[in-house]
Amino acid sequence: MTPPFNHSRNKATEASTTAVAESPDGRLRVFVALISLPLLAVFLRIAELGVNRNGLLQASNGAVRSVLEPIPARDGRIISSDGRILAEDVETFSLLLHYRWFERPADPAWLRGEALRSLTQPERRDLAMVLAAEEIALARREALWASLVEISGLSIEELQRRFTDRQREIVELRRTVEDRRAASLFSSAAQETAPPATTWWEAAGRHVWRAVTTSPRPIVEEPLVLAEELDYHEIATGLPLAVAADVESLPERFPGTRVRVSSRRRYPLGATASHVIGYRFHNADAIGASESPTTSVGQSGVERSYDRHLRGIAGLRRVWLDRRGETIRTAIERQPRVGRDLVLNVDAGLQTEIEHLLDEAIAGVRKAAEAPVPDTAGGCVVVLDLRSGAILASTSAPRFDLALAADRDPELWKKVLSDKAMPLFDRVTSAALPPGSVFKTVTAAALLDSRRIDPDEPFDCLGYLDRKDRHRDYIYRHFGVGHGPTTLVTALAESCNVYFFHSARVLGAAPLISWADRFGYGQRTGIDVPGEVTGHLPQDAKRTDALGLFIGQADLTATPLQVVRSIAALANGGRLVTPHIVRGSGPVRETQQQVRPSLRVVKVEEVQPATLTRIREGLERVVSHPRGSGYKTVRHPRIAIAGKTGTAEVGGDKPDHAWFAGYAPADDPQIAFVVLLEHAGSGGQAAGPVARATVDALLRRGFFR
Repeated sequence: MTPPFNHSRNKATEASTTAVAESPDGRLRVFVALISLPLLAVFLRIAELGVNRNGLLQASNGAVRSVLEPIPARDGRIISSDGRILAEDVETFSLLLHYRWFERPADPAWLRGEALRSLTQPERRDLAMVLAAEEIALARREALWASLVEISGLSIEELQRRFTDRQREIVELRRTVEDRRAASLFSSAAQETAPPATTWWEAAGRHVWRAVTTSPRPIVEEPLVLAEELDYHEIATGLPLAVAADVESLPERFPGTRVRVSSRRRYPLGATASHVIGYRFHNADAIGASESPTTSVGQSGVERSYDRHLRGIAGLRRVWLDRRGETIRTAIERQPRVGRDLVLNVDAGLQTEIEHLLDEAIAGVRKAAEAPVPDTAGGCVVVLDLRSGAILASTSAPRFDLALAADRDPELWKKVLSDKAMPLFDRVTSAALPPGSVFKTVTAAALLDSRRIDPDEPFDCLGYLDRKDRHRDYIYRHFGVGHGPTTLVTALAESCNVYFFHSARVLGAAPLISWADRFGYGQRTGIDVPGEVTGHLPQDAKRTDALGLFIGQADLTATPLQVVRSIAALANGGRLVTPHIVRGSGPVRETQQQVRPSLRVVKVEEVQPATLTRIREGLERVVSHPRGSGYKTVRHPRIAIAGKTGTAEVGGDKPDHAWFAGYAPADDPQIAFVVLLEHAGSGGQAAGPVARATVDALLRRGFFR
């Protein structure tokens, strides 16, 4: 039976519902009740994500930033005329490892991130599976270390030592940064401290003002993360190409690693032609600093003077990194451009042989010297194509090993810089010394042009000019005799000082200064390497010691390069050529231009063919005549040599400088050369044998046509 309908209760319920619906508070409570359950579910989900998936969010965060890195470009090679590589860039491969992959103990956040990477979303809710994944990540890291030992050739102890050393540096850096951060926070707090308020309304006003004007501080400070903790660090270098390729192509075996490709300058012949080639220093500060970042800059020699031709232009690579600093992907934005190769006039085989001759001569001088030879004493030999100016060999001793510059060992480089023998000093272009009697060739040109002295009229040489203790000849100082009746040609051949002293009194200094200027003394030759000096040619004839100037002394100084250029002009018909090291560039690409050195030829003003003929006659007799100053030491059985010995006085108790400047063949001049041995004594006795050996090397190597 259906229960009777209770009209009174139904009416009461309806009245209550109507009251709730009509009341604003009631409607609000109903609304809150309806949305509370969904909101609660959302809040619980957010909390779950914050607690359980924080590591996942970090691990799955994509490329958060990108950086530009330079791609090193190969600098051009330097090649000798006989095809030997004198300088080249070689690629070197370094192995880099991300800090988190060798940090000990492992960073907890990094470790949790590595674990979550390997788990599915449901698995990440299982704490046991997460902990197991962390153990697997640690084992994977140890397996990586074992692989690094295998490919790097380092022992596990050495590898761990490198890890420890680098981590110690970063921990020390972190400590320093934390101390500074704490000091900064303390300073800020101290600045905010104000005198206590005296009334309640002052305290309330300050509180309101601070709340309005000061940004709220986080309850927990931002964690400190150093850039070094998110970066890759070098752990091994000099990797073979095959190993570097394996590392790059096997990311699963080598996680957290990168290969850095860099360029290193290599000088295969070591110290050979070191002053000619020069060296480059890597300029790391310039990398990435401009649109054309460079890897190295030439500092001396050809490396410096042709730097803009040799230097490659680095490319640019964009690298995307995640928030932990690990590489996501890379893209090349600009391809690197290699530098141009240069081919020299210098013959590497000839250069090496003459350097050996020079070193032996200097060692022999020190061994046989009667007076102490200064520690700074050295020497040089220059060989020049007297028609074109091409330098076939340019040797200076002592030298330095170019590998010292390439390796950049600071201690060894410091030792080179402090060496009293000055191995970095190029005597060919920078040694300004009295030329001595080799300058008499210019004196002879001035005398012949003046027509104030008959070159065929004999002058009786007693061995001294006026007094036996002044203005003497070499043979008088050593043997107490003079040259007897002497003409201009015999004065050149026998190097008679007294003949030229007498001529100086007749002619004076002014004409000789003018002729020395025409033959290039007191001015740069224009050689295509840096560091050339001008020497000194006196300009005030009235204040110049004319007698000393006529025999290449007084305050006259010249470089070996000026001397060989002058002797070449006498042999080639009176043309001052421009000495040059570089012949041209190697294979030229479409975007490049051919390298062509500036070859300026200057005609010696007013020099007459008859003058040159007479001087050359004297130079031939220097070597060919039994009384010539170079007869015993320079004369060669197979080829006629012409030239001039020189013994330049330096004063004090130091031995004289020894010179020989000449050319060959005497009857068909092709190649000029100069030999300088500092503090070696007589030019004929010390420099002469080196000159003959130089010509012999040229002859054997087929340089004479």
